[in-house]
Amino acid sequence: MGRNESSFRDPLGYIFRNNSKVYRHVTPEARDDYELLMSSGLYEELTQKGMLIPHKEVRDPRETAGGAYKVLLPDQLAVITYPYEWSFSHYRDAALLTTKIQKTALSYGMTLKDASAYNVQLHQGRQVFIDTLSFTSLKTNYWDGYKQFCEHFLAPLLLMSTVDVRMGLMMRDFIDGIPLDLAVKLLPARVKARPGVLTHVVAHSAAQQNFAAKRKAIPNKVDSKLSPTRLIATADSLERLVGSLSIPKKAQTEWHKYYEFTNYSDMSFKEKKKVIRKFTAKVLPDLIIDAGGNDGTFVREALSIRDCLGIAADIDPLAVEQGYRLMQQKGEQNFLPIKVDLTNPSPGIGWANSERQPLTERLPGKKQLVFALALIHHLSISNNVPFPEVASYLASLGEYLVIEFVPKGDSKVDILLTSREDIFPDYTQEGFEAAFSKIFIIQNMHNVRGSKRVMYLMKRRSR
Repeated sequence: MGRNESSFRDPLGYIFRNNSKVYRHVTPEARDDYELLMSSGLYEELTQKGMLIPHKEVRDPRETAGGAYKVLLPDQLAVITYPYEWSFSHYRDAALLTTKIQKTALSYGMTLKDASAYNVQLHQGRQVFIDTLSFTSLKTNYWDGYKQFCEHFLAPLLLMSTVDVRMGLMMRDFIDGIPLDLAVKLLPARVKARPGVLTHVVAHSAAQQNFAAKRKAIPNKVDSKLSPTRLIATADSLERLVGSLSIPKKAQTEWHKYYEFTNYSDMSFKEKKKVIRKFTAKVLPDLIIDAGGNDGTFVREALSIRDCLGIAADIDPLAVEQGYRLMQQKGEQNFLPIKVDLTNPSPGIGWANSERQPLTERLPGKKQLVFALALIHHLSISNNVPFPEVASYLASLGEYLVIEFVPKGDSKVDILLTSREDIFPDYTQEGFEAAFSKIFIIQNMHNVRGSKRVMYLMKRRSR
């Protein structure tokens, strides 16, 4: 039980947890805006269309008034993710939802007082806005969230689309959004000349620097003289610009076509899927996370056996992009693709290194099944991570583990060793089993026909 460490920036309310449920505390100062949201019809429209997370008003579960005007119990999210873990289309859809909500709010005499990318989450296969207290009455004719939208959404998406799709990782260093002056320096000249970019990024950045040079407050608005109609036009302009962005068709990454070049025969690949289904049926997990899941092929195989949340985490941004697009095409509600580099996973960052949590602290802690398929050689040979270290980290992700051992002599391992000295005498099946057996109990193993690979089902030893 306690206040969420990331929920301290808004003086009008905060998030707290009690008995594994997340609640929102609404202060008396937020009363007028909250009541307008609820009585105007805006809340009803947004929730009915699946754009805003629904909530119920409840008694404070801590049995203390705590100065709250209201205590809300929102629909519970399975896992929180952050912008630097999103694929390009995931990120763009979050931006488009934000502009759509802003336009809808304006039609009810309200506006978003902020436009943080962290206010949008993927929930049951669709983007949803989660900050109920972001809505305020339109007292003046400017959008307080304009600057934040440009830094949290527009700048990252422009850089991902026109410079390199990996630029989204910059949000990990710039937790409050990518500064517009930096975006201007990084964007190609042809991109900066585009009308929308010229207005919302280049001219916007120049205005910020001009005010800073004069030691005046930097305006966090479009123009104090704009009418609500012009504010809608501004949101339309941002929406069109964001909607026009895409990943270049020629974009290439190391792993996004992995399944086109796998060294598995059709027979071996089908058997691997069969083993995945078999092991999933034995565990019947509440959560599946594939560490190195590419586009989610094997997560989907497991989800055909067990209806639960499946997370496909991969380092390759285009592989994660493919997973997200497949999710949309199939209308999947229990699939979540995210970008994660297992050798450098999302850390605790922000204020006191706790405002944004590491991935391991955001997982729900239920009966979790981890996949580590065709991964061990990349970790232990490419990145020199010893078996005990790999086992320890995978154990932090879940109670059960399905792992595929890829031995020396496999063509993929041989490729890795052609460019470096073999300094891995312990990289053997015996060494692998010995190291993992100290942390896991090996419950089952299966030799994959047509290959030298072995798949294991393991359970973490009691801590």
